[in-house]
Amino acid sequence: MAEKGSSKWIMWVIGGCSGCLALVLVTMLGGFFACRGLAKQFDPANAHENALSSLDVEALPEGYEAVAAVSMGPLMRMVSLRAPATETEGARAFFFLRVFQPAQAAVQRRARFERFVENEELGAESLRDQSVQMELGDGEVLRREVMPFEDGEYHYFAQSGGGIYLQGQRIDGVSAVVFVECEGDSALRLAVWAHEPLGSEAEKPVDLAAPGTPADPEAVVAFLGYFGLCE
Repeated sequence: MAEKGSSKWIMWVIGGCSGCLALVLVTMLGGFFACRGLAKQFDPANAHENALSSLDVEALPEGYEAVAAVSMGPLMRMVSLRAPATETEGARAFFFLRVFQPAQAAVQRRARFERFVENEELGAESLRDQSVQMELGDGEVLRREVMPFEDGEYHYFAQSGGGIYLQGQRIDGVSAVVFVECEGDSALRLAVWAHEPLGSEAEKPVDLAAPGTPADPEAVVAFLGYFGLCE
């Protein structure tokens, strides 16, 4: 009888160890495939494909190419695009960041921007979000306003000079900085569209009446409308 009890005990141990081993193997395999997926996200060779998916488009705007694109599901999306300079136009850049935030953060973000629009003495740094690596520089604020669009509101300001730093990247020139507020969604969505000056144009004052630049609200709405930023 003792032998029978021992055999039963041994079988329980073997069964338990097998279950633990299977659990360890599943965890290791899950971690392996997760790491592979994350590595693929950061692989420059996949930037174009990831950018299309993150921006919900079938093709990038003409002239633009993907520099980097990373997506971590609902937690974070980051896309960086760039269009090289031509003989008639300086380089252009587009940066988009989406980060999950709770509803209270969205309320505070909206309040900060409303104060910024109403008080022209406030600089862009008053909009700084502590949860994101974001330095909006000390350039001249050219415009500041709230612009409605189909899925929400663009909280927009245009700035010249005083380079902007976002997630370790520097963006120069005339920039449209836009907090994209999507109806029913509290996530932080930040878009920056910049035109770098071409040669001697850097010394000229910004022409606010010039169409098609980041200082032109209609051009900003049209450019951002190309993407599915609320998806």
